[in-house]
Parts: sequence; C-alpha cells; structure tokens
Amino acid sequence: EKTSSTDSVHSQFDNWVLGKKFEGLVARSDDARTYKVKPVTEFDAAILGFTEKRLDDGDYVVRTVLVGVQASDGSWIPLVPVGNIGENAFRRELYSILKPSVIPSSYRKTSESSGVMYQFVNPQLVAEIKALDLQTEDASGKKVRDPKLSIVEGQWRVSGWTNSVAVYNPTLVRLRNDKGVSSEETGWNQIVRLLPVE
Repeated sequence: EKTSSTDSVHSQFDNWVLGKKFEGLVARSDDARTYKVKPVTEFDAAILGFTEKRLDDGDYVVRTVLVGVQASDGSWIPLVPVGNIGENAFRRELYSILKPSVIPSSYRKTSESSGVMYQFVNPQLVAEIKALDLQTEDASGKKVRDPKLSIVEGQWRVSGWTNSVAVYNPTLVRLRNDKGVSSEETGWNQIVRLLPVE
C-alpha cells in the first residue's frame, strides 16, 4: 500500500499487525531505505546461569545472564543469553545474589562473545525480557532446537531436546520480585502465545 503519511503507517500497523493478521510490516521509503516494523516482544523468564567479569577495581560483576522458561513437564528451556542488563551497580548486585546459588551442571555452555563458561544456578530470579523478534528458524532455515534441562540430584542435566525459538536483541528490563519461578509465571506458554512452535 502506497502512502506518504506516517499516520497511515500507524493505522496499517494497528490493522495488520496488532489485528493479528501479520507479524510485522516492511516499509520502503522513496530513497530506497527499507525498514522492518514489528511489535516489541516481552516475556518473563528465570535466570538459569550467568557469566562473570572482573572490573578494574577487582570486583566481579555479571557479564551476561542465560534466561529460560519452564516447560509443562517441569524441565527448563534455556532461550537466550542477555548481555544488555544495565549499569555496573546492578551487575554487581546481581552477582552478589547469583554467585551463592551456583550449582553443578553436566550441561556446558560458553559465551559466544567472550568464551567464558556459564555458571548455572538454582532458578529463583524472574526477569522481564524485552526483545525485537522471535523466530522458529535460524538464518539457514533450520528449526531452532534447544536442550531441556532438569535439576537431578542437585545438578543440571540435559533431559531431552525440543523445538524452540531464536530471540533477537534481548534486554533485561527489570527483575520481577512480584513473580515466582513457575510454569505459570515463567512458562513456555508465554512463547507459544507469541509464536506457534511445533
């Protein structure tokens, strides 16, 4: 649809995207620039692990967190590492909470950016995550697959694999101290409401 009005773009977004007909708009300008216009996606997830870094003053802080959601069978699906989590004061506070809750894990994951190994924790903190997009396929068109993790005899273990989603440009908005870690409040059901996954 051709338009020269931004109000018309807003109207089409409301009709087509918020009206649940399409996942987003592609807008092309007269000077050949192209934009993807999609709604921001938000969901609540548990912090399953973290990587750390040492500051110049010698203190350790959280570098990234690994967040996941709980499947209906009680296992956890680690969805995405989140590095955009705020200033050092918050990173320091988060480290003081997460470090004492580290438990062993036979599942290993390293940070793609730093190569640092994730330390896995008891899932007890709920984080509100904002993302620009969720997709069921990777860049090569293959279905996204993630492990299902369970705590068995005090340590994380892989209990299976499942179709999952890729989460793009995630940001940790805030900790949700008003929510608990459960399949209702940090569950997979949030994801399938946003994007159907087989």
